Amino acid sequence: MLVEGTTVLIELEVAPGEAEAVAEDLVPVIEHVVETVDGAVQGLAHRGEEEIREPLAEEIDAESIREYSVRLVPASHWEPTLGEMSVGIECVVCGKSVDSGGVSIDLGEDSYEVCCFFCVTEIEAQYEQLS
Repeated sequence: MLVEGTTVLIELEVAPGEAEAVAEDLVPVIEHVVETVDGAVQGLAHRGEEEIREPLAEEIDAESIREYSVRLVPASHWEPTLGEMSVGIECVVCGKSVDSGGVSIDLGEDSYEVCCFFCVTEIEAQYEQLS
């Protein structure tokens, strides 16, 4: 992911019952906002530590914040997964999974994904019959 600026972690301890409202207020200011069950709000922003203070002050009601910190983040890792679920393209001819050996073929204005060159021949023949 390409981001500009220094990454900072913003941690806010908020007044009871204010976490949801504060989290919503942060969304226009920072990229990733997390509300915890204990009423804290955290976020990652890609701006310098000083650059984030003014927008935070403008967006958040100071009465809602008990304490806050803005810390530099030297490294961050995030690798979202789909768990057990697999994502794949299905061959339009035979229904098998299309892997790295698959072929993309353009017929008319449409593009089709097929699993092998045999299926390329099949889909071309079907296309010619229908044309």
